[in-house]
Amino acid sequence: EDESVYTVSEGVQRLLAFKKVLFLMASAPWTSHDYKPNMRVLDMMVASHLKFIVGEKAYNEEKSTLYTLITDEEDFSKLQNILVITNRQNGKTTMQSIMIAALSIMSPTGGDLICVYSLSLHRAQEITTSAKGYIIWFMDEHISIFKQMGLPIPRILTNNITTYKVVSAYKNTNLIKACPSTVEANRGDRPHIIFYDEFGFAKGKMVTEFTLPLLQQRDRLMSCFTTPPPPTEHCHGFIEKIRAQNKTGVYFFTLVNHTLVCDKCIDAD
Repeated sequence: EDESVYTVSEGVQRLLAFKKVLFLMASAPWTSHDYKPNMRVLDMMVASHLKFIVGEKAYNEEKSTLYTLITDEEDFSKLQNILVITNRQNGKTTMQSIMIAALSIMSPTGGDLICVYSLSLHRAQEITTSAKGYIIWFMDEHISIFKQMGLPIPRILTNNITTYKVVSAYKNTNLIKACPSTVEANRGDRPHIIFYDEFGFAKGKMVTEFTLPLLQQRDRLMSCFTTPPPPTEHCHGFIEKIRAQNKTGVYFFTLVNHTLVCDKCIDAD
């Protein structure tokens, strides 16, 4: 018989392994695994980061199949950058930390994988520290999963306040860094992936002169999370432009609104 019929492709193997790790992390005792809006955002981030989860070659060859394995409820194939607006205490830090942790140990990309930005270096460090907490818990509770999946056990190489390096399950080294909140301090950053916490309250110079220009590099991705900014904040207008573009089918950024204000009330001001 043709053995290829029973062979699972590299892309499918890597995606299924990543999802298994991601959602086991979401079952940590301090995490609300059953909060459906946040689980949907995690699915969206899996789709937007698909190339960094399965590798460029597998992504280019298998992407039509891979997207169907993420969810059959929505079409996430157009997702690129994501901006999530959510209320306080709704799991904003949790979503970022879980995704960063899973990418740290399961991305085959290597190099400067993730830079985390926020309103201060201290706040960015809170997120990377939280991500390391998920990794440490996962390696304590679920280390046997790697043997089951036929993968090497990841390990943390470097671990300090601002950065950590991980040898992933695919033997490449991924760097994750918490970054300061000024343009001058971040010159030279070249991450594959950006996480920006409280993006709606970021200073105008940081956004226009540093953060958004980073996206001029092809294939670099940004996931932004924020509590609702008032109309006086610099990013309010940017958020409204995303909202308007999404209505016309343009999804360079996709807006996800999990606030207590519905779209109808927002449109009515």
